[in-house]
Amino acid sequence: MLVGCGVEPVNGCDPHAALDATAIDQVEIGFGGVHGYDYAPACLRVRRGTQLRFTGPFEVHPLGAGSFRDGQVEPTSGGPFRETATGREVTFVASEPGSYGFFCHFHVSEGMAGAVFVE
Repeated sequence: MLVGCGVEPVNGCDPHAALDATAIDQVEIGFGGVHGYDYAPACLRVRRGTQLRFTGPFEVHPLGAGSFRDGQVEPTSGGPFRETATGREVTFVASEPGSYGFFCHFHVSEGMAGAVFVE
């Protein structure tokens, strides 16, 4: 459980207020279309081994790994996400505990970002 562990917010996502998806083996994160410039859900907690399935138009909303802070993108590596700019679906596995941010390269300054907190 994240309570009291000192985990900092990532991309505007507070780990204590994030959607609790720890009982689900696969989570779908939609974007584009009916979701517009939002990820749905954008902030979530999962357990180790959970599959994170992103669905939407990556050509219009290319996925990046990292955070957006003070108007700057801070890319990260070593997490579950990889840069994705083509296709409509990709699945990542949350294999290691930690905090992992993701964002749309084109619309991050408009708030299109989120985070996964892996327990």
